[in-house]
Amino acid sequence: MIGRRTFLAGTGAVPFAAPLAAEGQQAGRVFRIGLLSGSQLAVDTLKEGLADLGHREGQSFVIDQRDVAGRFDLLPAAVDALVKLPIDVFVVGGSEFVQPVRNATQKIPIVFTNVSEPVEQGFIASYAKPGGNITGVTNMGSDLVGKWLELLKTLQPKIRQVAVLWNPPQPGHRRLLKGCWNRRPPHSGFKLVRRVCLRAKICRQRSPPSVASASAD
Repeated sequence: MIGRRTFLAGTGAVPFAAPLAAEGQQAGRVFRIGLLSGSQLAVDTLKEGLADLGHREGQSFVIDQRDVAGRFDLLPAAVDALVKLPIDVFVVGGSEFVQPVRNATQKIPIVFTNVSEPVEQGFIASYAKPGGNITGVTNMGSDLVGKWLELLKTLQPKIRQVAVLWNPPQPGHRRLLKGCWNRRPPHSGFKLVRRVCLRAKICRQRSPPSVASASAD
């Protein structure tokens, strides 16, 4: 199970807290956070993480949340609405959120919480020195996929089939999907199947046969 501190970092609380702490010395200043997420858990943990660092909602920050409910075509309008408020910082999820925000502003800081290979996608210059107005947390990379599959085989030696769930609008998922097939351990003894999944709730409701039916060679 993921630890609380790790999850707080994943929601952007930790990367965002440093500039907030530095600028928060301005008496009476309330910073406005633009959060692109439909998850109430993301909102609650972001608040909790900032509270742990001495910040209180309504006193040093407020959160303006926008949820497009998986309709990525609505993201540009949602981003524009937040930019016009205006806000002081964006907290966003994956690659599909970062690009519209990046297109809309090169000045407002952007903190991403779950982007795979941000250097390869051109969001940051390097992990050591991101540059620009974008930073965040990454825990996925196509070079790690082979190791994940090796660990899975070690934990479940009798496994015969592994389902790979992916979301086509997310550029990082395409790289990870390709990595699964290219970096599968030799003589693994199991078959990989892929399943398009636009929303986590829908995926959890799928039965094993429906997942298996979307097999790929």
